[in-house]
Amino acid sequence: MTMLAKLPVLATILCLPLLLLSACRPPVARFPMPAQAPPPLTATTSAAGDSATIAASGGDVVVTVASATGIGALDLTWLPDAAPTALTLHMQLHGLEELRLESTAANVTASVLSRPPYAVIEAATLAGQPAAPITPDSPYWAAITIEPATGAAAVPLADGHFAVQIPTQLITDAQGQLTVRWIDFYR
Repeated sequence: MTMLAKLPVLATILCLPLLLLSACRPPVARFPMPAQAPPPLTATTSAAGDSATIAASGGDVVVTVASATGIGALDLTWLPDAAPTALTLHMQLHGLEELRLESTAANVTASVLSRPPYAVIEAATLAGQPAAPITPDSPYWAAITIEPATGAAAVPLADGHFAVQIPTQLITDAQGQLTVRWIDFYR
């Protein structure tokens, strides 16, 4: 037998162990899929046409809220011992006549004026006390910015969102439960 005639036999002998090993490989389904991390918080809207999506990176959480009618509410819940380190709302509204951030210990009410310079006005109500205006140096101040997707920051906001940074003090006070209520004056 010539060397050329022996080549298919040699190839079979050399490949046979590989074929046997590949036949012994267990099916991929036997390996468990890595567990998906649970969302850092849950967001539940109350009205038809309202939606909330959650994006998290480390301890920072962004909740994007869309509202069909311009008036709505959202309940945010998280485990008290796993509170987000930073919580931002992206309110996809045309205007922000009123935003309420409500917990059992403190409530913050905010609005963005509909004319330049689009000033933000806020008040806080602490347990057992009447509402009082607050300024940016208050631990309950919610930083609000207008973030258009295109063009200049103007109200009514044609596209983009109002970014609302929830105060760290309010996250602590909320103890795992925060209600957000809004009214868009351009509904």
